[in-house]
Amino acid sequence: MVLIFLIILTFIFNDSTYSYIELDEVHAYVFERYEKGTFDNWWLVNVPNFPKERKEIEEVEGVYLDQRGVGIYITIWPRPDYIGQVWHFQFISPKGTVIDHTLKYTGEYPYDWLYDNWIKIDEPYSGFFRQNFYGRFTGFTEITRCTTGIDGNWVLRFKEGDAVLKEWNFTLKPIDRGQITLELQSYQALPDGLEEEPNSTSGGDRIDLTVNFNKCTGNVENQSIHLKNKFNNGTGGHNHNETVECINNISRDLYSYCGDFTRWDITTDENGNGTSTFISPYYSGTVDITAYTYSGLYEGKHTKSVDIKVPGLVPMGSSIAFILYPDNEGCEHGALNHNYNQNALKAFRLLAIYWYYSDYNPNNKLLKFTAGSLPWGGKFDDGVCWSSHSSSNHHYHRQGRDCDISTRYSDGTYMNQNQFLDYIRSERLRNLHLTLGDHNSYHTHVRYSGN
Repeated sequence: MVLIFLIILTFIFNDSTYSYIELDEVHAYVFERYEKGTFDNWWLVNVPNFPKERKEIEEVEGVYLDQRGVGIYITIWPRPDYIGQVWHFQFISPKGTVIDHTLKYTGEYPYDWLYDNWIKIDEPYSGFFRQNFYGRFTGFTEITRCTTGIDGNWVLRFKEGDAVLKEWNFTLKPIDRGQITLELQSYQALPDGLEEEPNSTSGGDRIDLTVNFNKCTGNVENQSIHLKNKFNNGTGGHNHNETVECINNISRDLYSYCGDFTRWDITTDENGNGTSTFISPYYSGTVDITAYTYSGLYEGKHTKSVDIKVPGLVPMGSSIAFILYPDNEGCEHGALNHNYNQNALKAFRLLAIYWYYSDYNPNNKLLKFTAGSLPWGGKFDDGVCWSSHSSSNHHYHRQGRDCDISTRYSDGTYMNQNQFLDYIRSERLRNLHLTLGDHNSYHTHVRYSGN
């Protein structure tokens, strides 16, 4: 655990005679955590995003030794008259040690800057790094957790040239409220419920986990730690806005996007450790697993993300013999449900081509594929809400082996469904390993039964 002093600075350009900065927009924050960015550029992947859980320095009675800390965050839109301007970000320890970071603008473009250290956030010392391409920078000083002799009054200074434009004072308190560490056996699992499909086996839908609670004096026994999980909207092919955190097994019963735990509440042993097992939800997507505890008004926690998915599914793509059409135009995943196991995909494509040229289809009409699986598999909805577990709401279609084919061609005319069913059962198509599922006047359910 490290303590990072972070001053969050927003630059507003004005016409003052000296400073380029609107000081009312300059702030210092203490924060509990940060998250790394998700930029596509390779040189930005280790840069943290703006801290989500933060308080201004003036609002806290002190900074605790086990907090993530505070840093220097600046956004500057370059202008020609900034050339040569230098800003300083200083951290002054109780012993009077000055840690200084400088930023100098050298040109008209965002990349024409000089700063004293290019550094990744996970390196354990002071530095200055670039937040993004448009001139956002962060300076910080890390103080390793449990370090002694650093408590007392600290000073943070923001300077332009030699002039101090703003200064903050805060007290670093040598109070250790403890730290939770969550470790997962794996960061990917299959969705729950795949064993309900024909030719499927159970397993692969659980992740063992361990938690540890310790203080600077050592591991803590009999500490209560709780577990929860939350579905990340927009993952796995789902476009729902699900805001509910899953905090107990009742959540699992009410919301099928919730995962389960064999133990939702853990008491640590003499080594400060505890164990549980995460059971995947029925739906694919990214799930945040959090271990947390309360100590007074303080909530300590550690979160890690897992991907719930059926690996290896690929999009169906286009063909001369069929079109892709959503089975329900009001369905929130829309056309994202046309993904298949690679062998199944080949079999369904061959079925469409064979039918396209068969004597039963003399006008070479195109089939309509209406439903396969979501990009990461798992159970999906048949409307604007999560589906129930009844067979009427795509009970299968979980791992890329099922395909619904409309009884209407792409031009809206009906096929002879009985002929189509007989054709799938024919000896000629035996090597495609296709079987028939439920069918009705709207569609034919075809399943791939091979490997």
